[in-house]
Amino acid sequence: MNNFLYPFLLNFIIMFKNLLILFFFVFLAFIKSQTYRVIYDFKYKRDSLSEITNTSKMVLQIGEKNTKFYYHSLLKADSIYKSGSTISLSFPLNQIIKREKNSYINENYFSLKNNYFVYFSSDNIQWKITKLTKELNGYKVQQAETNWGGRIWIAWFCKDIPINEGPYKFKGLPGLIMEIEDTKKILNIL
Repeated sequence: MNNFLYPFLLNFIIMFKNLLILFFFVFLAFIKSQTYRVIYDFKYKRDSLSEITNTSKMVLQIGEKNTKFYYHSLLKADSIYKSGSTISLSFPLNQIIKREKNSYINENYFSLKNNYFVYFSSDNIQWKITKLTKELNGYKVQQAETNWGGRIWIAWFCKDIPINEGPYKFKGLPGLIMEIEDTKKILNIL
């Protein structure tokens, strides 16, 4: 090989290697800082004796530092606000929950007669995982049960999605909670 080309090729290989390493770390930083959003149908009865079921779309937003659960309408409103448009909210800001990563301490946000309140709750839910499985939206899910908040809850979680979060205050299973319902069928989040 020509003695003139050897140092040039060696420098080129070192530079290329350094660029690949830099690209790899930038790629890792990008992947690690992802925010995941799961959209749930939140079905509930305002009166447990009624047959009327209300439905709202809710968002579980899982970020690098915290998790939030809120109305899908709020996500749309935020997008409109960020575009520079003026917005007016015609829905209540109830059911907004935020918690830090790996924490069971929830910040609960709600509005009441044009007043806005925040309170903290510790919700370390103890689960009993059963052997029952089913398919849900193309995923194999497994059943878990808990007695929390005066109700018995049945959750279906997916081990293939290794995120130990779920809707509302429900978390702590070895996979994403894809559906949860109380046994009286007053609340269902799918």
